[in-house]
Parts: sequence; structure tokens; C-alpha cells
Amino acid sequence: MPERNHFVPEFYLKGFCNADDILTVYEKSTGAHFEAPPSKVARVKGFYSPDLERYLSEKIEGPANNVLAKIRSEDTLSADDKVTLAKYIVTMWKRVPRARRRLRERAPKVSEELRTEIRAKFSAIQTRDPSKRQIREERLRQADEILDRLASDPPDEVFYRTILSEATPRLVAATAAMTWVFLVADDTLHFSSCDNPVFIFEHLGIGRLESELSFPVSSHIALWGSWRPVKDRAYLRAPAQLVKEFWRRTAHNAERYVYHRRFEPWVSPFLRKGAWRLCRVP
Repeated sequence: MPERNHFVPEFYLKGFCNADDILTVYEKSTGAHFEAPPSKVARVKGFYSPDLERYLSEKIEGPANNVLAKIRSEDTLSADDKVTLAKYIVTMWKRVPRARRRLRERAPKVSEELRTEIRAKFSAIQTRDPSKRQIREERLRQADEILDRLASDPPDEVFYRTILSEATPRLVAATAAMTWVFLVADDTLHFSSCDNPVFIFEHLGIGRLESELSFPVSSHIALWGSWRPVKDRAYLRAPAQLVKEFWRRTAHNAERYVYHRRFEPWVSPFLRKGAWRLCRVP
């Protein structure tokens, strides 16, 4: 039987637990909440293949857990630590249910682009050798069948391949090249996370001067990435207004669930509000 796979790692979720290692989980659409240990949330049966699960555990999560622990202790990160966490962040962005939905949304466009490219190549073959017309038409028919299936329901293997950090080396390099600041909240207002923790302004990506990336690391610390000329890997105290901005980003990003360290009565109406105004960090 397929195992239940954590699409948000258990070690990561522990950073948002209370003293008893319990999360308060809020459902975004209804505001309903319940308590659960990290081992019981953010998981789906058979979400990954066994090989991909092993890859994530050994190549991505294992090395990055040490870096997450450093950040939660407000220790200084090395350049190598930064690259390790950049791989983790990019992989997190690609491994969650939102990424799978994003793949399905993009599949028709990708399929049509491939179809155009394939037809152009076969047309060139036909021009060089008209005698192969029948073979060309058969191969085009087969290609159309494959591309139609890709457009309507991308195979699991396509999703699995997109998750590998090796599939997007430029994205990892750009994430590691950004200036990182670790924002530290006090005990009056805590950071939260969700089932889609990595936030970017999608219309900007991460390569523009105005691009930003945010990633909650624990209830007390969140990473803010930008291209601004500030001290890299510094720890700075986060004013309440900035923590609230990160809450808006988390609420906006969440597919279904938000994870917080405790029940707070304002969270449910906040999540049901919708249409959060998202701002860049001033």
C-alpha cells in the first residue's frame, strides 16, 4: 500500500508547534481549527514515488534540517548553508499540492508549444524526403495522442521530475544569490506557515530588482529575501506590522491549511476575509 507522504516536512512543521509539540491547524475556507502533531498533517497517501521520497529525505531535507536548526537558534549561516537552504526552499515551492495544480494549469500551454515544435520538425523532414509522408503522419498522430494526455492529465512522473533541484539549477542559484534577512518576532505576535510556505510575487519571479521571497522558518523567525543592498544573513527584530504582512502572505498562499502554534480567536475571521492586500517590505 502507498505510504502517506509529507508534502511539508515534519521537521519543518515542528518549528510552529507549542511547547507540547502540537500544531493548531486552521482550515482557510471555513476558519475551522483543530490540534494535531506534525506527524499527522500535511501528508497525502502516495503523493510521491518511493524513490522521490528517499531523494527528498536524504538529499534535501536531511542537509537542510541542520540549517533550519541553526536559524531557529539565531546562529550565523555559512555560504554553504545558504546554498543548502536555497535548494530546500526551491524544492518546497515545487513539491506541494499547489505546485501540482500549477503544473496542470500550465500543461495545455506546454503541450501546444511542444506540438508546434514537433510539427515544424516533421515538416522539415517531409520537405527533405516526401516519400516518408505516411510515416510522418503516423508519428504525428502518435505525438498528438501523447500531448493530448499530457494536456488533460500530466503523468505523475512529470510532476516528480519537476521537483528535483537539478531540474531548476538557475532558480536555486538565484535564490541563493538574493540577500537574506532573518526577521525575529517577539512573543506578542508569531509567524505562521501553511501548506504552501514559499511566497513570491509570481508576476515578478525572483530575478528582478523588485522581487521578494519570504519563507517562515519558525513561529519566531521568517526569512525575507530581496535584492536590496543590506547585510546578508543578518537577524533583525521584526515590527508587528511586518509580521502581519507575512501573515497576509501566508493566508494568500495557503491552499487549504494554515499552521500556527496556538489557537487565537482573530485567525479564523482573518482567513475567511480573503482578498488580502499584499505589499512589498518597506
